[in-house]
Amino acid sequence: MDHLEIYRSIIEPSLERVPVLEIVQPIELDGREMEAIYLLERTVLTSFDRQLSDHLSAVEGRGFPLISMTIRVREPGTEQTWTPEDRRFFPTIVHALKRAGEFALGDRESCMIRVYSRIRAATGERGVGVFQEITRSQVSALKSAIHLIDILGESDFLIVTGSFSTIVVQLADRSLAPVILDIERGTMTIPSTGTGSAFVGPLFDPASQIARDRDATVYVTQVNHKVTIAKEEAIGNFRDAAEERIFGFDKALGSHQLSGYRLDAAETLVKRLRCGLGENLLGLSEHAQITALSWAGKLNRTERAKPEDVIEKHASRNVRLISND
Repeated sequence: MDHLEIYRSIIEPSLERVPVLEIVQPIELDGREMEAIYLLERTVLTSFDRQLSDHLSAVEGRGFPLISMTIRVREPGTEQTWTPEDRRFFPTIVHALKRAGEFALGDRESCMIRVYSRIRAATGERGVGVFQEITRSQVSALKSAIHLIDILGESDFLIVTGSFSTIVVQLADRSLAPVILDIERGTMTIPSTGTGSAFVGPLFDPASQIARDRDATVYVTQVNHKVTIAKEEAIGNFRDAAEERIFGFDKALGSHQLSGYRLDAAETLVKRLRCGLGENLLGLSEHAQITALSWAGKLNRTERAKPEDVIEKHASRNVRLISND
């Protein structure tokens, strides 16, 4: 089961979504005035799932998506809506904005949108939006911004916020000043870590631009160093959390049989653990491995039990009971 499948089937039902941006684009469809609505939301994971995501990002370079986007087309004044694109998942808001910009532009060079930082539904449709023009150069700048984020490190260990105008990228522990990306002008500002001045240069081909400036190179090196340390901590934190979760569940289970809702809970826990640690739950203590793998064995036997086998077993039992009577 891959990450996205685990995310959809197990993680998503237990998360919350916080609206980040609502983008409204006036469009005309079959001679009717409509609006396309792009809703960007940040996912809020449970503490354990957040640790699992960080662990996956540290080990495999990708955790669970932190941003989702839905696109709806609505006719103002009516309840009629269409969904031209199902909910999509993205690692950062920059990836989602790039996709929104591409969708809004279509084959045009520019278009007008209105951006709401407070979602209209939460303000009784009285939210104040900012009119803005989106251009192909901005979408290109967002693509370069994604490249820069990749240079700095895995997005799970960074804070990435912003809109079509400005993107802010900072270490999750906020130990260094943030990088500021001006999407409209296509420039980046990388702070100095010493007594020098901040580097300001074109966002295009960020790797080459950074390599030309010593202070910018030092900043990126320090970010990479801190991200590496954060990865090591994420791996240890998830292993500790996994053991605590296993022993906590085992204590709660007590003498009860692993069946019904207890079996369902064990299944979701085992799938989470195997998603991060592999089939044999490597990296855990022997006690934790044996405990969790015993549940996995029970789950495997349950999955192998076919409905017809259960029927046959019950039928034979009924025969014996009847003969005994």
